[in-house]
This record gives sequence, structure tokens and C-alpha cells, in this order.
Amino acid sequence: IKQYLEQIPIPTINPTLEVEISNLGTQILSLKSTDPTADTSVLEAEIDRLVYGLYGLTAEEVALVEG
Repeated sequence: IKQYLEQIPIPTINPTLEVEISNLGTQILSLKSTDPTADTSVLEAEIDRLVYGLYGLTAEEVALVEG
């Protein structure tokens, strides 16, 4: 329902950050396509870090999200 979706904060992403996140995603997909058991946790953590920054999360908020 539109009224609920409008309440979700979706930040505007700058093109440089968009490319960086996209490249990391492409690297993960590439690694997983050649080796489904490949450890991509470092790349995934980097994406998480970039997204946390995009939303302006504090260290305390990041700790809460990561549980």
C-alpha cells in the first residue's frame, strides 16, 4: 500500500557509491557462479558498511542491526 511505502526512508545515492556497490555485487555473483561455496563475507560486509553509511547509521545502530 502506497501510504506505507512512502514512510520507508530511501536515501538518494550518489553515482560513485552506486557503482561501488554494484561492482561489489557483481564480484559476489561472479565468485558464487564459479564456486557456490566461495566465502564472500568480506565483500558482503563492505556492502553493508556502505549502506550503513548511506543511511547515516551510528556505530550503536549498526551493532543493533548486526545483532
